[in-house]
Amino acid sequence: MRVIEGGTGSLNISKNTITSDSISIRDQALTDNAGSHNLSFQTKDNVLTANLNDQSVAINWSVTFYPKGTTNDFKTASGPIGNNQNIIAIWTSNNNYTEIFTQNATKQVAATTKANLNLDQLAQNDFSSLVGTWKNAHDGKTIVVTDKTMDKPADSTAYYSKGAVVSGADNNSYPEVITSGEVTNGYMTSGIGTFDPSAGPFTPLLIVPQNIKLPDAASLYGTDDSDDTRDRLILGGGQSGVGTQAYYKE
Repeated sequence: MRVIEGGTGSLNISKNTITSDSISIRDQALTDNAGSHNLSFQTKDNVLTANLNDQSVAINWSVTFYPKGTTNDFKTASGPIGNNQNIIAIWTSNNNYTEIFTQNATKQVAATTKANLNLDQLAQNDFSSLVGTWKNAHDGKTIVVTDKTMDKPADSTAYYSKGAVVSGADNNSYPEVITSGEVTNGYMTSGIGTFDPSAGPFTPLLIVPQNIKLPDAASLYGTDDSDDTRDRLILGGGQSGVGTQAYYKE
Protein backbone atom coordinates (compact mmCIF):
# COMPACT_ATOMS: atom_id res chain seq x y z
CA MET A 1 0.00 0.00 0.00
CA ARG A 2 1.47 3.34 -1.07
CA VAL A 3 1.64 6.09 1.59
CA ILE A 4 0.49 9.54 0.45
CA GLU A 5 1.34 12.67 2.38
CA GLY A 6 -1.58 14.96 3.14
CA GLY A 7 -2.22 17.93 0.85
CA THR A 8 -4.62 20.79 0.29
CA GLY A 9 -4.88 20.78 -3.50
CA SER A 10 -8.08 20.24 -5.43
CA LEU A 11 -9.20 19.38 -8.95
CA ASN A 12 -11.48 21.58 -11.00
CA ILE A 13 -13.63 19.34 -13.20
CA SER A 14 -15.95 20.61 -15.91
CA LYS A 15 -17.67 18.83 -18.78
CA ASN A 16 -14.55 18.74 -20.97
CA THR A 17 -11.61 19.70 -18.74
CA ILE A 18 -9.78 18.53 -15.62
CA THR A 19 -7.41 21.08 -14.07
CA SER A 20 -5.01 20.85 -11.13
CA ASP A 21 -2.30 23.23 -9.92
CA SER A 22 0.21 21.59 -12.30
CA ILE A 23 -1.65 20.27 -15.33
CA SER A 24 -4.86 20.39 -17.32
CA ILE A 25 -6.45 17.59 -19.35
CA ARG A 26 -8.78 18.32 -22.25
CA ASP A 27 -9.97 15.81 -24.82
CA GLN A 28 -6.94 13.62 -25.75
CA ALA A 29 -4.18 15.91 -24.43
CA LEU A 30 -2.43 16.86 -21.19
CA THR A 31 -0.87 20.30 -20.82
CA ASP A 32 1.89 21.22 -18.36
CA ASN A 33 4.53 23.96 -18.23
CA ALA A 34 6.34 22.33 -21.17
CA GLY A 35 3.32 22.39 -23.47
CA SER A 36 0.68 19.97 -24.74
CA HIS A 37 1.18 16.18 -24.85
CA ASN A 38 -1.06 13.64 -26.57
CA LEU A 39 -2.49 10.91 -24.34
CA SER A 40 -3.19 7.22 -24.77
CA PHE A 41 -5.80 5.46 -22.63
CA GLN A 42 -5.93 1.93 -21.25
CA THR A 43 -8.61 0.21 -19.18
CA LYS A 44 -7.87 -2.71 -16.87
CA ASP A 45 -10.10 -4.13 -14.12
CA ASN A 46 -12.49 -1.17 -14.58
CA VAL A 47 -9.65 1.30 -13.92
CA LEU A 48 -8.84 3.88 -16.62
CA THR A 49 -5.25 5.13 -17.01
CA ALA A 50 -4.03 7.96 -19.26
CA ASN A 51 -0.33 8.02 -20.19
CA LEU A 52 1.68 10.36 -22.40
CA ASN A 53 2.16 8.97 -25.90
CA ASP A 54 5.71 10.30 -25.92
CA GLN A 55 7.32 9.54 -22.57
CA SER A 56 10.78 10.85 -23.56
CA VAL A 57 10.04 14.16 -21.83
CA ALA A 58 11.70 16.02 -18.99
CA ILE A 59 8.70 15.42 -16.70
CA ASN A 60 6.39 12.47 -17.30
CA TRP A 61 2.77 12.20 -16.16
CA SER A 62 0.16 9.52 -15.62
CA VAL A 63 -3.47 10.00 -14.58
CA THR A 64 -5.53 7.08 -13.25
CA PHE A 65 -9.27 7.05 -12.60
CA TYR A 66 -10.48 4.62 -9.92
CA PRO A 67 -14.26 4.15 -9.66
CA LYS A 68 -15.36 3.50 -6.10
CA GLY A 69 -14.59 0.00 -4.90
CA THR A 70 -11.76 -0.70 -7.36
CA THR A 71 -8.62 -0.07 -5.27
CA ASN A 72 -7.08 -0.26 -1.80
CA ASP A 73 -3.63 0.85 -2.92
CA PHE A 74 -3.39 4.12 -1.04
CA LYS A 75 -3.22 5.33 2.53
CA THR A 76 -2.24 8.48 4.41
CA ALA A 77 -0.21 8.71 7.58
CA SER A 78 -3.48 8.46 9.51
CA GLY A 79 -4.70 5.32 7.74
CA PRO A 80 -6.07 3.86 4.49
CA ILE A 81 -7.98 5.95 1.98
CA GLY A 82 -11.40 4.39 1.70
CA ASN A 83 -12.46 3.77 -1.88
CA ASN A 84 -16.14 4.40 -1.21
CA GLN A 85 -15.76 7.45 -3.43
CA ASN A 86 -14.30 7.90 -6.90
CA ILE A 87 -10.53 8.56 -6.88
CA ILE A 88 -8.24 10.30 -9.38
CA ALA A 89 -4.49 9.72 -8.96
CA ILE A 90 -2.01 12.00 -10.75
CA TRP A 91 1.58 10.69 -10.87
CA THR A 92 4.58 12.70 -12.01
CA SER A 93 8.15 11.56 -12.53
CA ASN A 94 9.23 14.75 -10.76
CA ASN A 95 10.33 13.21 -7.42
CA ASN A 96 8.12 10.21 -8.25
CA TYR A 97 5.21 12.04 -6.63
CA THR A 98 1.53 11.01 -6.65
CA GLU A 99 -1.42 13.23 -5.77
CA ILE A 100 -4.66 11.53 -4.75
CA PHE A 101 -8.00 13.30 -5.16
CA THR A 102 -11.19 11.81 -3.72
CA GLN A 103 -14.62 12.94 -4.83
CA ASN A 104 -16.46 14.99 -2.23
CA ALA A 105 -19.98 13.65 -2.77
CA THR A 106 -21.55 16.07 -0.29
CA LYS A 107 -20.23 19.14 -2.07
CA GLN A 108 -21.19 17.72 -5.44
CA VAL A 109 -24.82 17.25 -4.37
CA ALA A 110 -24.94 20.74 -2.90
CA ALA A 111 -23.60 22.26 -6.13
CA THR A 112 -26.11 20.32 -8.23
CA THR A 113 -29.00 21.41 -6.03
CA LYS A 114 -27.94 25.05 -6.21
CA ALA A 115 -27.70 24.91 -10.01
CA ASN A 116 -31.23 23.58 -10.54
CA LEU A 117 -33.92 25.96 -11.72
CA ASN A 118 -36.00 27.42 -8.91
CA LEU A 119 -39.27 28.81 -10.25
CA ASP A 120 -40.36 30.14 -6.85
CA GLN A 121 -37.24 32.32 -6.74
CA LEU A 122 -37.65 33.36 -10.37
CA ALA A 123 -41.24 34.45 -9.71
CA GLN A 124 -39.80 36.85 -7.10
CA ASN A 125 -37.26 38.20 -9.65
CA ASP A 126 -34.42 36.23 -8.05
CA PHE A 127 -32.57 35.00 -11.15
CA SER A 128 -29.67 33.24 -9.39
CA SER A 129 -30.71 29.74 -10.51
CA LEU A 130 -30.80 30.96 -14.12
CA VAL A 131 -27.20 32.22 -14.14
CA GLY A 132 -24.83 30.26 -16.39
CA THR A 133 -24.32 29.14 -19.99
CA TRP A 134 -27.22 27.48 -21.82
CA LYS A 135 -26.45 25.68 -25.08
CA ASN A 136 -28.60 24.48 -27.95
CA ALA A 137 -27.58 20.91 -28.82
CA HIS A 138 -28.76 21.26 -32.43
CA ASP A 139 -27.00 24.42 -33.62
CA GLY A 140 -24.45 25.04 -30.85
CA LYS A 141 -25.73 28.53 -30.08
CA THR A 142 -25.56 29.69 -26.47
CA ILE A 143 -27.42 31.98 -24.11
CA VAL A 144 -25.14 33.24 -21.33
CA VAL A 145 -27.10 34.56 -18.36
CA THR A 146 -25.06 36.83 -16.08
CA ASP A 147 -25.61 37.62 -12.41
CA LYS A 148 -26.55 41.19 -13.33
CA THR A 149 -30.15 42.40 -13.48
CA MET A 150 -31.86 45.40 -15.05
CA ASP A 151 -35.01 47.21 -13.98
CA LYS A 152 -37.41 48.42 -16.66
CA PRO A 153 -36.60 52.05 -17.55
CA ALA A 154 -39.31 54.62 -17.14
CA ASP A 155 -39.65 55.12 -20.90
CA SER A 156 -40.07 51.42 -21.67
CA THR A 157 -43.50 50.07 -22.55
CA ALA A 158 -42.51 46.45 -21.83
CA TYR A 159 -44.89 44.34 -19.78
CA TYR A 160 -42.07 43.00 -17.60
CA SER A 161 -40.54 45.00 -14.74
CA LYS A 162 -37.10 43.37 -14.39
CA GLY A 163 -34.79 40.94 -16.16
CA ALA A 164 -31.54 38.99 -15.91
CA VAL A 165 -28.93 40.45 -18.26
CA VAL A 166 -27.75 38.20 -21.12
CA SER A 167 -24.08 38.56 -22.05
CA GLY A 168 -23.01 39.77 -25.50
CA ALA A 169 -26.36 40.97 -26.80
CA ASP A 170 -27.79 44.48 -26.83
CA ASN A 171 -29.99 46.84 -28.83
CA ASN A 172 -29.19 50.55 -28.87
CA SER A 173 -27.11 50.04 -25.71
CA TYR A 174 -29.99 48.22 -24.00
CA PRO A 175 -28.82 44.74 -22.94
CA GLU A 176 -30.89 41.69 -23.74
CA VAL A 177 -32.64 40.32 -20.67
CA ILE A 178 -34.63 37.27 -19.61
CA THR A 179 -37.67 38.02 -17.47
CA SER A 180 -39.72 36.07 -14.99
CA GLY A 181 -43.34 35.23 -15.71
CA GLU A 182 -46.30 33.09 -14.82
CA VAL A 183 -45.90 29.50 -13.59
CA THR A 184 -48.28 26.89 -15.02
CA ASN A 185 -48.09 23.12 -14.67
CA GLY A 186 -44.55 23.29 -13.30
CA TYR A 187 -42.96 25.54 -15.94
CA MET A 188 -42.70 29.30 -16.42
CA THR A 189 -43.82 31.39 -19.41
CA SER A 190 -41.40 34.31 -19.70
CA GLY A 191 -39.72 36.43 -22.34
CA ILE A 192 -36.33 37.36 -23.78
CA GLY A 193 -35.69 40.77 -25.33
CA THR A 194 -34.68 44.32 -24.45
CA PHE A 195 -36.27 47.26 -22.65
CA ASP A 196 -35.41 49.48 -25.63
CA PRO A 197 -38.60 51.53 -26.29
CA SER A 198 -37.98 51.30 -30.04
CA ALA A 199 -37.62 47.50 -30.02
CA GLY A 200 -40.36 45.03 -30.72
CA PRO A 201 -42.07 42.83 -28.13
CA PHE A 202 -40.18 40.24 -26.11
CA THR A 203 -39.75 36.81 -27.72
CA PRO A 204 -41.58 34.08 -25.77
CA LEU A 205 -39.31 31.89 -23.64
CA LEU A 206 -40.31 28.86 -21.61
CA ILE A 207 -38.28 28.10 -18.48
CA VAL A 208 -38.72 24.38 -17.82
CA PRO A 209 -37.15 22.54 -14.85
CA GLN A 210 -35.96 18.95 -15.15
CA ASN A 211 -38.59 16.20 -14.90
CA ILE A 212 -41.27 18.57 -16.24
CA LYS A 213 -42.74 17.76 -19.64
CA LEU A 214 -44.68 20.32 -21.64
CA PRO A 215 -48.30 19.35 -22.41
CA ASP A 216 -48.79 17.98 -25.92
CA ALA A 217 -52.30 19.45 -26.08
CA ALA A 218 -51.04 23.04 -26.12
CA SER A 219 -50.84 24.03 -29.81
CA LEU A 220 -48.12 26.57 -29.08
CA TYR A 221 -45.67 23.88 -28.02
CA GLY A 222 -46.39 20.78 -30.06
CA THR A 223 -44.83 17.55 -28.86
CA ASP A 224 -42.18 18.01 -26.17
CA ASP A 225 -39.26 16.10 -27.68
CA SER A 226 -36.65 17.88 -25.56
CA ASP A 227 -34.61 16.10 -22.87
CA ASP A 228 -36.90 16.42 -19.86
CA THR A 229 -34.25 15.00 -17.50
CA ARG A 230 -32.50 18.38 -17.70
CA ASP A 231 -33.33 22.02 -16.99
CA ARG A 232 -33.99 23.86 -20.25
CA LEU A 233 -34.97 27.11 -21.88
CA ILE A 234 -37.30 26.78 -24.88
CA LEU A 235 -36.74 29.73 -27.20
CA GLY A 236 -39.77 31.09 -29.04
CA GLY A 237 -42.13 29.16 -26.80
CA GLY A 238 -41.54 26.09 -28.94
CA GLN A 239 -43.33 27.56 -31.96
CA SER A 240 -40.48 26.38 -34.21
CA GLY A 241 -40.17 23.03 -32.45
CA VAL A 242 -39.47 22.19 -28.84
CA GLY A 243 -36.42 19.92 -29.06
CA THR A 244 -34.70 22.05 -31.72
CA GLN A 245 -35.21 25.23 -29.69
CA ALA A 246 -34.19 23.79 -26.32
CA TYR A 247 -31.17 25.24 -24.54
CA TYR A 248 -29.60 23.13 -21.78
CA LYS A 249 -27.49 24.41 -18.90
CA GLU A 250 -23.84 23.39 -19.19
